[in-house]
Amino acid sequence: MLPASLQPMIIMSRVLKNRCWFVVAFLLCAKASLAQAPSGDFTFDFDPTFDPIINMSGTFQSEQTIIGAGGTETPLTVSVDITNLVNGALKGSGFAFIVVGDPQTGDVLPGAYTANGRVSGGGGNLTRVVLSIQMNGSGTLAGVPNVPFTLSLRYNLIFSSSTNATGTVDGTVRGTVNFRKVGSGRIRSDVSVAVPSGSDGSWRMHLNIIPLNVLGGTGEIITSDGRVLPGNLHGVFQPGPARSVINLSGTREGAGMASRVILVNGEEGIELQRATGHVLGQKINFSF
Repeated sequence: MLPASLQPMIIMSRVLKNRCWFVVAFLLCAKASLAQAPSGDFTFDFDPTFDPIINMSGTFQSEQTIIGAGGTETPLTVSVDITNLVNGALKGSGFAFIVVGDPQTGDVLPGAYTANGRVSGGGGNLTRVVLSIQMNGSGTLAGVPNVPFTLSLRYNLIFSSSTNATGTVDGTVRGTVNFRKVGSGRIRSDVSVAVPSGSDGSWRMHLNIIPLNVLGGTGEIITSDGRVLPGNLHGVFQPGPARSVINLSGTREGAGMASRVILVNGEEGIELQRATGHVLGQKINFSF
């Protein structure tokens, strides 16, 4: 029998040992919960100042000037519909109108047009838009009826979210216009064109993850104007670093889009660590 003076010390020692065991067990449980694979819906919002994505689909309307005799300038308004394909190509064709003179009161001439171009850049670089428009038609100009015309334009434009709060692409246009019976002129203008869809460069990624032996499910990228590019996802979960590597591949309206995403299990839940890829011709290159 130990002296009574030593018994409280033994009891306290056992309490401390049990308490340490409880703390260790708690930490192990916490690590185990942090090491679980992601499951369910996850949404990540991207500010346009980091990795902007714009959608150039819609009505492309530009105001420039025709340079004539003695450098005299005549306003010219061009408005055509274009589509921004998932691979970045810009396409358009059909019938449209040009306005020669004041945009509100000038002469309106109809014509058939084709438009071809591309959106590129992004991922930390400037987003560039190149667009060529060819158009021919006829109409009344300066009181002269049935004036045939041909128009050729090439735009070189840039979207920069860091200096652009108006949702425009800015740059230059070069080209020529010929009005048979009346005359011709060249076009050399600085222009600012509203992004046809109205998108401001912000976008969102949504993932719906099912954690089986591999990660599966669906996902989508949504531009600020509401265009949805769907895809399927597959990936792997790495328990050691508590990291998920996921590939999102476009399907249906999103076919041609691709993104690779790395998620980590942080103290506040699933966090986006890195995203790369391409969509609508523009690169994704985000890291946290």
